[in-house]
Amino acid sequence: MPNKKPRRLWLGIEVVSVPPQTPRVLIIEALKESINRGDYSLPRGWQINIRWRNKENARMKVGPWTEELTKSAASSDGFDATVLDYLDRQI
Repeated sequence: MPNKKPRRLWLGIEVVSVPPQTPRVLIIEALKESINRGDYSLPRGWQINIRWRNKENARMKVGPWTEELTKSAASSDGFDATVLDYLDRQI
């Protein structure tokens, strides 16, 4: 589980593909579990993009959940904690 302090990020989640009728809360819980496991993997067949930037005037970065979280967490302390905080506010 991440133990770094959240940092300021502008975030958004784009659900590209999940099984029909999947409740929002289940999607959010699956995303949180992927962070807590540290592998950022999603259930088979799911496609979710994350949109983020770390400066107000910067261009939004957009990419697949697993790829973006892996890259960003490796290069930035607090990224996981910030995304978890964001997801908690979405429920």
